[in-house]
Amino acid sequence: MNHVKKYFPLLLLLVFSFSCKKNKKEEESDSDFKKSTILENVGSNLILANYQTMDLKLTDFQQKYDTFIANQSPENFTLLKSSWKESYIQWEKILMFEFGPAMEELMKASFGTFPSDTTKVLNNISTGSYDLYQVSNITAQGLPVFDFLLYRNNAISFFGQTNYAQYGKELILKMKGHLQTVISKWNSSYLSTFVSSTGTESTSAFSIFVNEFVKSYEELKWTKIGIPLGKQSLGITQPYYIEAKYSKISFQLMLENMKALQRLFNGDKEDGTIGVGFDDYLNALDKNSLTNSINTEFQGIISIIGTFTTDFETTLNNNPQDLDALYTKIHNLTVLLKTDMTSSFGIMITYQDNDGD
Repeated sequence: MNHVKKYFPLLLLLVFSFSCKKNKKEEESDSDFKKSTILENVGSNLILANYQTMDLKLTDFQQKYDTFIANQSPENFTLLKSSWKESYIQWEKILMFEFGPAMEELMKASFGTFPSDTTKVLNNISTGSYDLYQVSNITAQGLPVFDFLLYRNNAISFFGQTNYAQYGKELILKMKGHLQTVISKWNSSYLSTFVSSTGTESTSAFSIFVNEFVKSYEELKWTKIGIPLGKQSLGITQPYYIEAKYSKISFQLMLENMKALQRLFNGDKEDGTIGVGFDDYLNALDKNSLTNSINTEFQGIISIIGTFTTDFETTLNNNPQDLDALYTKIHNLTVLLKTDMTSSFGIMITYQDNDGD
């Protein structure tokens, strides 16, 4: 016992020394990886590039719309619907960037709030008196409104009405205006601000970006599948809340959104070009197994979404258990992203949810 007491201070010193060396090694490992490389790649090659593609898609949609209004033939209407679909799919690749300029411009409110309030839409059209910048009209604008305007029964017949045609034109103009302002802000100064803000405090660009990434994943889980499936209504299904209910492209939109989220996690471009992403940072922190688990879960989810051969509402009515299995699969990845990944980064989740995760 006396020998133990004699050498106890020395043991403490050795333990402390080892602990310090370990912490120093971890800090060096962390500092060796520059988070700015993630932000530079994501900012330039994923965010700004996809915004610019969105601008091209919207320009084409606007041109197709004007052409159809001038000549309301079935052929022009088909081309218009196809262009709208491409624009909506592109939106699924940028909706997770609701921070910085996009937050300032309230992009989600202008582009993608669903379900649309069709009663309000028709009332706005009927009266011709509305302010699209008022909060009360959030559910009466954006790409989801065209799901109703272009795919309701006898849809083509309504565009002969002046107010009807004008309403669609104004929705497109508003989206283009917000988007071009966001692109301008990214090009002028925000990109450099974004790349340089790599801290873990809640106000840093890196922390806000991580939070928005996880939040967007959870929003996919809830809005695109959980709420319609009845996860917030005691199991009572809510078909009213299905995205793209009229055009029946819900699964395609969900698939594109999920693929975009995985690409963002890995920092990769849609053409397959590999970039720097969260995966590289996790690997630098010796979290390779977590990286692999996240990508495996992403791939499993994407594969399941691709197996659905009917539209969402038909599946909800006839095979809700298949949607429930998909929801569970999506939910399981939430823990890896929201808890394991963020804690590895030293990032605190700052957004609020009622999910219980």
